Amino acid sequence: MKVLLDNRQMQTAAGWCAGMLVRLLRASLRSEEHVPEETRKVLTRPGPVIGCFWHGRLLSLVGQRQVPPEAVDFLVSPHRDGLLLSRALVRLGCKPHYGSSNRDGVKGLRALLQAVGGEGRIVAITPDGPRGPIQQAKIGAIKLAQLTGAPIVPLSASARFGHRFTSWDRFLLPLPFARAYIAWGAPIEVPRNASDADLERYRLDLETNLNMLTAEADAALGHEPATPSQGVDPH
Repeated sequence: MKVLLDNRQMQTAAGWCAGMLVRLLRASLRSEEHVPEETRKVLTRPGPVIGCFWHGRLLSLVGQRQVPPEAVDFLVSPHRDGLLLSRALVRLGCKPHYGSSNRDGVKGLRALLQAVGGEGRIVAITPDGPRGPIQQAKIGAIKLAQLTGAPIVPLSASARFGHRFTSWDRFLLPLPFARAYIAWGAPIEVPRNASDADLERYRLDLETNLNMLTAEADAALGHEPATPSQGVDPH
């Protein structure tokens, strides 16, 4: 399979198929969304927002209706798997930026600085991507928020029926027409003068909130809450 996906024509065909799947999921998922009022205000006011969610929950979130896809910039790995993902999300109207978050700061996030400065743009980041560890946030999104003044909004989701892969992120693929539960968290503001110790506290706060939201979404659909080391296989 990896050899096939290294072929440019196969990449194009796989991207087209993935794009069709994403569009089908967005149209068919029966999503129930829970949005705090303060988060709703942040999403509707002028100015950029940094949306953070776990890598393995991306497709469970495509049914969200708070933000139009064409208003979303997303960070994607230049790796083969990331290119496939980008082709799928572009079909929804999202705009890709290539790079990856990392433990050392904002390397790989620099391409997003201009996007974050755009009025009304949502920058989507998976803080445990592109290779994990699963459900453990790296510092990049926090430093991006510090540099730009944009608030971070954590969110997560689960699906009643779907397939969980054995990949590092235990990626959840919802089935079309499944019920999805989307949990939005409260905004996280990172001061520009935050110290390194402060940034670590904000990183841990983001990680804790994302894991709480993920557990909430799983529990709402009758699954055992997922943890950073394991997940539940919906059936």
